[in-house]
This record gives sequence, structure tokens and C-alpha cells, in this order.
Amino acid sequence: MTAMLVLYARRTGQTLGAATTAVPGDVPSLDGLVSVQVSVPIPESDGAILVAALPPLSPRPLTLKREDVSLALLEAEFDDPLQVFAWRVVVETAPDGTRKPRLDRLATGAVTATRTATQLTLVVPRLGTTPELAFEVRNVAGLLLESRLVYADEKPKTQEVTVPDEAGLVVMVEGYPPVVAKDVP
Repeated sequence: MTAMLVLYARRTGQTLGAATTAVPGDVPSLDGLVSVQVSVPIPESDGAILVAALPPLSPRPLTLKREDVSLALLEAEFDDPLQVFAWRVVVETAPDGTRKPRLDRLATGAVTATRTATQLTLVVPRLGTTPELAFEVRNVAGLLLESRLVYADEKPKTQEVTVPDEAGLVVMVEGYPPVVAKDVP
């Protein structure tokens, strides 16, 4: 196990970066931070990020506000911080009320996001028995939309949302690798 400091998106658990540490201790404070710019690798293939062999990744710059990110000091079963992008951070609440983050592998099902002018259509497979999943739509400047997908049955959820008319929108769905919305005529 390797001690790793992980920066992640608070609502979706999407990992944004990591660094190994030889001396685990307290998590550094993000006090005073207004925003952070990160370059998130987006899979170019079907959305699956494999730990053993990463598919070609396209880095996408994103800006997140301080309230959108968290840091966690975690024990990882891998040594290379680049492999953190195949995982998400899940925060569980213990019976005594303390919150404990842990790493959980991203789902392998593919999220599809297509965009026509100002309409974004998401199709997201259900993640196990989870009744709801958080999602965010971002551009390079920041958060455009946040919402939740609510599942009534086992079928993939299709949801349409209104977005600005711009290319390169990044969709982050809880439990899945991020995707770039594809433009369709």
C-alpha cells in the first residue's frame, strides 16, 4: 500500500490529481485557495480507464472553485500517481459520524454525452444499486451545471439538459470516467 494525497471533485468523487508521500500525516489545508486549474485526462476510447494499460488520454484543462474540491490522504494499492485517474474517491460515514474517504475503482460502463447547439443528452448506465448519481457539466472556465440522475429501474438513465452553445464540454458523472460531449448535427 502506498500513502497518496489525492485531489478530487467533491460532488462526483472524480480524481483530479495525486502525489505520493513517504510520511503520512495531516491533510494540507486548502484555506485561502480561490480556485484550482487542473488538466484532467479524458479517455479517447469508450470511456474505460484501465489501470494496467491506460488508453490514449486527452488532457482537458478545467477550473474548479475551492468549494468544489477536497483533499484526502489515502492508502492506494498502486504506486504511480497517474493511476489515480482509474479511481474515484468515495466518502463513507461511520456509525460515530466521522467521514472516511477511500478509493474505489471507476465503473467500466460508458457514459455517452452528445450536444446539439444548446441541448446536452446524457445516457448513463445505472451504477450497481445506487438510486442516484451526481453529475457536473464543465468548460475550461468552470462549472456550468450540476444535477443528479435519479434511477427508477435498472435501465440506463437518459437526461437532457440545456447548456451554452460551445464545444468541448466535459461531463463528470459520479463513479464513471469523465467524457467530452460529442457534437452532433
